Amino acid sequence: MASTSLASAGPEVEKIGKSLAVIAKGIERDLRDELKGVGELIASGIRASTAYPYLTGETRHSVRVGFRGGVVSLYSNLPQAPVLEFGGTIQPNGVPIRFKESAFVRGPVERKAPEVERWLEKSFESWAARNGFH
Repeated sequence: MASTSLASAGPEVEKIGKSLAVIAKGIERDLRDELKGVGELIASGIRASTAYPYLTGETRHSVRVGFRGGVVSLYSNLPQAPVLEFGGTIQPNGVPIRFKESAFVRGPVERKAPEVERWLEKSFESWAARNGFH
């Protein structure tokens, strides 16, 4: 009985490899889009909130969604955002002003965790069905 090695399979193996690469790119793109959607869901809730700290809404409206290396992040470029999120003291003109922790980003993320989990589960099931894995 003759055996066939992968090396001698030649064009067939190359064809399968190319197909897998296309599938992997599709999975990566779909996952990125789903995770960005989850980030936007949470960010929109943060932006709409009127809970502390809310004077003008500037900090809440500055919350943006980022995606890098498979990780979704919520961030703000405003210098006051970390102090409002985690608490702390600032000293404008040498006068200390203490801010309590607000968790205006972490709070909504934690509250939305069950909804996010359901969203992702449905997204993966939908992706699998669209791509013939069901």
